[in-house]
Amino acid sequence: MEAAANAMLARHRENDALAVEPTLAEKDVRQIERLDREAAQMRQWLNDHPADRKGAKGKVVKSNRTDNESAKTATSKGVIQGYTGVAAVDDKHQIIVEAQAHRSSAGKRAAANGGKAHD
Repeated sequence: MEAAANAMLARHRENDALAVEPTLAEKDVRQIERLDREAAQMRQWLNDHPADRKGAKGKVVKSNRTDNESAKTATSKGVIQGYTGVAAVDDKHQIIVEAQAHRSSAGKRAAANGGKAHD
């Protein structure tokens, strides 16, 4: 076991002594270019969407560039970006008779309001 560990350490020390790969510098340049593009896209998106959505308490709801109508929702597994689904079923025939998707946890209150969410 010790011999294997010593061999691994020796390989790591040899690799540490080598010069930096030229491809790493190229990767850094590509990453900087990508980040600059994404920042420009974000600035453009913010300019195109100046009126933010307001939540139930009047605060601005964080937006998602990919799907601006979705919202962050707390679940048992943490916070996710998506929609809350509400369905009404006919338990005798086991079919869905009504289904709605809501962009916030207001969907949880929708069942109590006859299927109408207020958000």
